[in-house]
Amino acid sequence: MTARLGGFAAVLAAVLLAGCAALGPTPAPRAGGAGGAGNAGPASGAGAGAELPGQSEVSGATAALISQSRDQRDAGDLGAAAATIERALSIAPGEAALWLELAEIHLEQGDLDQAVEMARRALTLAPAGSNVAERARRLVGS
Repeated sequence: MTARLGGFAAVLAAVLLAGCAALGPTPAPRAGGAGGAGNAGPASGAGAGAELPGQSEVSGATAALISQSRDQRDAGDLGAAAATIERALSIAPGEAALWLELAEIHLEQGDLDQAVEMARRALTLAPAGSNVAERARRLVGS
């Protein structure tokens, strides 16, 4: 029985630590500029999604999907990155930063109309004056 409790405690600790790690530091800023795999568009950069943990309760699953999507973007797989953010949106559809993340992916794909539509959605959900709102406003204006 003691071994069983010890195993349970180890699994519980691993799950809790994994959840904390998913909300870890914001990734380093991406190189700006148009075109090229892994290069973020002008609306991306430092602070991309930095408001997620403080803006609302973001689940570990959503945070893990955001991290996975950013890795996919960095690898140049924009289609997979968009699909991953769409999965995150199915969990947290009211999260403005997710809509902005999807907008930035569409911008990198060259789909300005879709990018602007997603940025407008982010703008309606983001708190006025927030980093997400300002970035969405810049993208809508482009």
